[in-house]
Amino acid sequence: MPQKLGRYDIEYTMMLALMRGGWVERCAHGTRAAVQIRHHSVSYNETVKKLNSLHKSSLNYLANVRNMKHYMKRIGHNISDLSKLNILHVTGTKGKGSTCTFCESILRHHGYKTGVFSSPHLVSITERFLCGGKPVEKDVFKDHFWDIYNKLSITKELEDDMPHIFPFLTLLAFDLFLAQGVDALILEVGIGGQYDCTNIVETPTVCGVTSLHVDHISQLGNTIESVAWHKGGIFKPGRPAVTVPQDPLAMTVLEDRAEEIGMTLYEAPPLSSYDNGPEPIRLGIPGHVQDVNASLAIQMCTIWLESHKNRLGATSATESVTSTIIEGSNRAKKTKGFTLTVNMKNGLTQATLPGRAHVISRPGVTYYLDPAHTDLSIQHCMKWFDRKAEKERKKLTGRVARILIFYGAQGRDHRKHLSILQALPLDAVIFTPYASPTEDCCTDYIYENATKEEQFQNVLSFKEFWENTTAPAEGKFSGKPCASFTARSFPGALIAATGGRDLSIRGIDDSISEDLSDSSCMTSFGDRYRGPGVYNEASRKDRKSLDCPELPEEVQKADHVQILIVGGFKIVGHGLWYLRGKLF
Repeated sequence: MPQKLGRYDIEYTMMLALMRGGWVERCAHGTRAAVQIRHHSVSYNETVKKLNSLHKSSLNYLANVRNMKHYMKRIGHNISDLSKLNILHVTGTKGKGSTCTFCESILRHHGYKTGVFSSPHLVSITERFLCGGKPVEKDVFKDHFWDIYNKLSITKELEDDMPHIFPFLTLLAFDLFLAQGVDALILEVGIGGQYDCTNIVETPTVCGVTSLHVDHISQLGNTIESVAWHKGGIFKPGRPAVTVPQDPLAMTVLEDRAEEIGMTLYEAPPLSSYDNGPEPIRLGIPGHVQDVNASLAIQMCTIWLESHKNRLGATSATESVTSTIIEGSNRAKKTKGFTLTVNMKNGLTQATLPGRAHVISRPGVTYYLDPAHTDLSIQHCMKWFDRKAEKERKKLTGRVARILIFYGAQGRDHRKHLSILQALPLDAVIFTPYASPTEDCCTDYIYENATKEEQFQNVLSFKEFWENTTAPAEGKFSGKPCASFTARSFPGALIAATGGRDLSIRGIDDSISEDLSDSSCMTSFGDRYRGPGVYNEASRKDRKSLDCPELPEEVQKADHVQILIVGGFKIVGHGLWYLRGKLF
């Protein structure tokens, strides 16, 4: 008697038949079989390449919101559907990612299913979509990507009637988190607020504004007042918003916008004002600058929790902070701290943000990575690195060398940033391209416009400026900058900086490690490390293949090397990829 086939057996047989017949692209959407076919027929890398093909050299920033409403209809969603996501909408210049991370962790520790849409990513596109604090699975990303892409492609009236990368990812986020049924979506603004793609949200539960500074001048203007106007554009009538203390000019604009729109604006108190019992408040994200972001997140989550308890009805979502208001003449109502609950404490302590103040420790070398790319963040990064590296140095024996690896973020004042970094006590600095479209690098970054040769021309200009500039004396950081070098590849810069100690770097000939005895190497997360007795031979081979610069002998022979990788999200992302750094 023939065996009876189950439903999934039939679907799998259909899938194979369709794949063999070349009918993959013609499969009807919305069926389980069609989903399985897409997952089996299109790889993640191919999906990312298709996403990167949406990159456009020019974009009408002012039309973002109008276009997004048009695209939402084409993928089958109403704007009103977004109210189901109970959104915490976060804007600002610095600290958006940290604030979103604190909010997510606090709400997750209260037992809620959380979603986060943020940018940019470091290694994988999926990092932009967190569900329960973890990136979504690649198959989930692929499924939603192709569903949205095909719907938009079928309904376009003109050849170029497709969204740019960021609007597309925003559409994908809404579609994905609606399907996941999250209790709360922490939504980070891309640029500005008023005209940002995320500003189609009409009924956020609460909005947040992090520290404001002049940035993205071409879209937001060159004054703090103009920046504040754009950021305040996410305010919605009757919906509360919380801000951190701001420059008086920026605060006035935020207050004006709140009054104009018809909503209540609160100012978060210092983190020190909260009662945590006998213990100090501990934050999972390092750096004193995180104190203001943590307080902002506490206030936003307190409002969200009260609102969620009341089923998001007409009852005021601001009741939770009313009793903590400090009366004053300011239109932004200042609040004070309160006693933190256990869930609040755990949320703050266990929040993690990969790539920021990120440390990777390996035998003979420690990597310090931070995506700082503004004047203020570079200063914070410099102080963090000096403090952290000095603390480590005191625990080490022998000579310790400090090396900077730098590539400037696009559209930034690299000379200003290098002038700040010159004040660090360094033994060498290496300027290097981070990647190129043709290099064997992280696929998720292949949309980069600059070729490797164009990146290297920037590298040469960085080196020229470094060598012809003297760092200004400022406190403990002063003196003439150290010797500088260039590398034509990121692995080349890393092998030069480490002296060939680390075999885990992508691009290095790992076969050298095969003959190492167990006593001459260490294993961590499956990676091998070069023992001191063999690294010179390996280094010579790697230098030849990777065109590595020759650093001074005293640096190469150091017992331990501390390497700071800084300059933007792309160099840090590629650094983590080449180093196989753990993110989640």
